[in-house]
Amino acid sequence: MRIEIRENQVLLDGYVNAVERESRVLPSPRGRFKEKIRAKTFERALDKAENVDLLFNHDKNRKLGSLQEGNLQLYEDNIGLRAIAHVSDEEIIQKA
Repeated sequence: MRIEIRENQVLLDGYVNAVERESRVLPSPRGRFKEKIRAKTFERALDKAENVDLLFNHDKNRKLGSLQEGNLQLYEDNIGLRAIAHVSDEEIIQKA
């Protein structure tokens, strides 16, 4: 993850999730398991998506930006799903 503070905004650049790698062991009602996200999964999902919102801690009331607003870029490469966001929320700038 790369974080840069730029005047009245912060640049966040990093990977949301990796592809073709096993996760840590996860619990489920049917037992423990590991998952692996196949390559191109995120690419296909992004091709179908009209928009993706960037939320603070998954809180729909704390929207920080979106693809449509132009301050969020998402793409899949050989590592995984990469996000690049320019955020102007004061709390996020302070945390950065």
